[in-house]
Amino acid sequence: MKARLILTKKCQRSCPGCCNEYEQMKATMKTVPLEYVKNHSQVMITGGEPMLYPNMIKNIISELRKQNPTRKIYLYTALYRKVMEEIILLVDGIHYTIHDNPSLNDISGFYKFQKLIANHKGSYRAYIDQNVKDTIYVKPNVWSRFEIKQWIPEGACDLPNGEELLVLSDPEKYDEKYVG
Repeated sequence: MKARLILTKKCQRSCPGCCNEYEQMKATMKTVPLEYVKNHSQVMITGGEPMLYPNMIKNIISELRKQNPTRKIYLYTALYRKVMEEIILLVDGIHYTIHDNPSLNDISGFYKFQKLIANHKGSYRAYIDQNVKDTIYVKPNVWSRFEIKQWIPEGACDLPNGEELLVLSDPEKYDEKYVG
């Protein structure tokens, strides 16, 4: 079983039709402590925007590794921060998104992340919304998968088979300074 673990619903964007609202999946969504995912083979850390809380991410990954050192851990984000250089060493992969109407910081972050992954092994996926008007330069050889496609229309955000949608019940517990 795979866990799609929501750390926060906060996000710096306001994308129309955002799947992170999860309205259509509320009936199947569970709020759980981190211990709940101890037997899941994969954990996908998501949000809102989890990179708003990088110390929380590092602490949660540390706990997930203690629970099960061989499990796969992935991060879903659209926000590059310098601390990504530390986080990339802790996860098995990162799914990076450029949303419609990206800011210069969004595009710059994408380029910084793309440069960073050129020196790391892992599963790195990029998704660019097809409505992005800016020219984005992509180095295809650094990405495991790269897609330009239509944003998922509102109400069409289905959870893949074999995944549970979970909300972390006590994320603030993991938001203290990372001690490694």
